[in-house]
Amino acid sequence: MQLFTKFYPNVLQDNPLLLLKLRCRKFLDMVQKAQSDAIQGTSTNYDEYQTDNLRISAKEKNTGEKRGLREDGIPSGRTKKKQKVTKDSAKRTGHLNDALAYGICLRQEYEDKMAVDPIVYSELMTSFSALAYTDLSNPAVAHLYSPQYTERIASEVYSAILVSLGENPTSSLERLYRQTRLVMEESVITGNGKAALINLDQDCLR
Repeated sequence: MQLFTKFYPNVLQDNPLLLLKLRCRKFLDMVQKAQSDAIQGTSTNYDEYQTDNLRISAKEKNTGEKRGLREDGIPSGRTKKKQKVTKDSAKRTGHLNDALAYGICLRQEYEDKMAVDPIVYSELMTSFSALAYTDLSNPAVAHLYSPQYTERIASEVYSAILVSLGENPTSSLERLYRQTRLVMEESVITGNGKAALINLDQDCLR
């Protein structure tokens, strides 16, 4: 958003709803980062720590050796691994705290508008709902992370930039694409079976 503001400073000022959508997108990305770190940490760091403990215990059992204990009762040979797990856990918690802090900031900034504008309320509450799920592939929030959802916001940004430059909000290529799709659909309806064999997205856009 910094580059956007730098090169097109008036676009977001003239489109407050677009600004809100971009900020909600940033919040969703922060939540995804926190959730991704939590999943990775649970499946990797914790397992590494437990495996290391088992390996040490097995060695002690087989050799009959006892490892030295620190004053807090933790085997000295396990200190570094536990420190690594603790450090990674703090990092994951930090990402989640960042997401929460940003969400609180959005809620406070748009609190008055949420009370009178149902669109603003819906955008924020839909984004905040991602926090309720530990699995972002859940159907209730999965659409928020779909390529189609991201592309729709990107399309709105592009249209706003074109309007700010005095251009048509829809590019020539997009108008051509829409017209071609309309012609194909009408051809199928009127009985032209060959038109049904054409996959516009696959045959022309890839």
